[in-house]
Amino acid sequence: MKYSIIFVFLFSFISTEAQLVDRDKNLTDSISQTKLTGETWFEQKGYNGEQFFNKAWMLSDIILTTGETVYGEKVKYNGFLDELIWVNRTLNQQFKLDKQLIKEFRLKTEKGQITHFKQLKIIKPDSTNKPSEVFAEVEVEGKISFYIQRKISVVNADYITIDGILCKQEIIKPTPQYYLKLLSSDFMLLKKIKLKFFMQLLPTQKKQIDFVMRKNNLKLKTEEDLVKLINLLNIQE
Repeated sequence: MKYSIIFVFLFSFISTEAQLVDRDKNLTDSISQTKLTGETWFEQKGYNGEQFFNKAWMLSDIILTTGETVYGEKVKYNGFLDELIWVNRTLNQQFKLDKQLIKEFRLKTEKGQITHFKQLKIIKPDSTNKPSEVFAEVEVEGKISFYIQRKISVVNADYITIDGILCKQEIIKPTPQYYLKLLSSDFMLLKKIKLKFFMQLLPTQKKQIDFVMRKNNLKLKTEEDLVKLINLLNIQE
């Protein structure tokens, strides 16, 4: 009888331990199902200017095309390449993430401010008219939506001497591209933040735009002006 009691106790203990191990294993598996993928990346040198939208690493939430979200990873957005660079803090290694798997991401400052980027499918007005995927900052979404591609481009070149050898050094600067979208339209490129170009994209709303601008004493010169104008137009009946 004594041995039977000991056997039952040991069996119960082993069963309980097995359940705990299985529960921990399932928890580990469920976490590891959502992984970031990409290729090892090293910053290309030789440019005069900043390649990144955010110079410092920022915490981010990354929403994948699968619908899963990866929280709290440190990233930089490279506007020169239009790529999201992730630092794996365990390996202390940088990776260029697989762009086709990223739907959107949010960069977070230490003060809690959030910059929201989405991947957009843009048809650029060139000879091919093929759609291309770009990351763009979300400024306004509604009847009229407004996005900014924080593009960085080569704008000039310099020649510098390194160890007695004359070398070409390309100069890069921010060259943002602005896109508008109506609920029933494709993305439209706004050439410049000017009233003339804005009205060309929204010809049926000229009277409404004039009215809103006069009523609110608006001038259309900056990104902030454009955000304010679009928000006001979106709440008009």
